[in-house]
Amino acid sequence: MTYTPEIVRALLEPLPLTSHGVRAVSRALGRTAPRTWSPMETLVRLIVVAAGFPAPVMNVTVRTPYGTRHLDLGWEEEMVAVEFNGQVHSTDHAAYKDEMHRLEVLRDLGWAVRVLVYDDLVDPRRRGEWLTWLSRRLGPPRPRRTRRSSSPRARTRPSARDESEA
Repeated sequence: MTYTPEIVRALLEPLPLTSHGVRAVSRALGRTAPRTWSPMETLVRLIVVAAGFPAPVMNVTVRTPYGTRHLDLGWEEEMVAVEFNGQVHSTDHAAYKDEMHRLEVLRDLGWAVRVLVYDDLVDPRRRGEWLTWLSRRLGPPRPRRTRRSSSPRARTRPSARDESEA
């Protein structure tokens, strides 16, 4: 059985918030996105959004002369995409050949595509390289607002420095 976010929400509904793990699962559900097909796509999306980039569309559909293709994460207007390739792409020769052809067709259509593997997510230097690649195509990331700074009270309340200068 596949547990979609909707099914998990329905399972959580009768449980009190004080039940073990209910709050953590509820927070995790708040980070899900429609059309996400793998946990690693979710991780890439969370890294991208945490870095300050606009949220991508998940599994963008692109029509090509060879049929419909999908890009894991995409910014359609900019024609920029990030793909995550798991181990199947390095162990299955047919999958590898299909992937290389798919990427060339998408690039020929004008898409800028960056392909990531696991090490690109966990190695800080490599993560910085692909996030820099992304910023060259989407523009610089915007700083994320923290909950504190985004509240009306936090914005209107003078700091201790402001009060000492008054």
